[in-house]
Amino acid sequence: MRRRFRELCEEFAVKWISEAGDLFAGDGTQEGFEANLEIIRAVTWQSAAHVMAEEIEAVVHRVDEIRQKMQREGSVPPGRN
Repeated sequence: MRRRFRELCEEFAVKWISEAGDLFAGDGTQEGFEANLEIIRAVTWQSAAHVMAEEIEAVVHRVDEIRQKMQREGSVPPGRN
């Protein structure tokens, strides 16, 4: 999970660098990023929580489908079928 979040954060940094500045001039800097860090953190917490809540709700409705896939692939632990 950490690796995936790290990759997402790096993608965000690329977006910041390429789009920050006046009229998205692409002059995002570490100083600018740090100046906005608290705002970015707040939005990140809210966004991550919202997306995770939506995705876990979607998965809950597919648990039987996921279990069947696991059984086909042999990835359900013995005695758990």
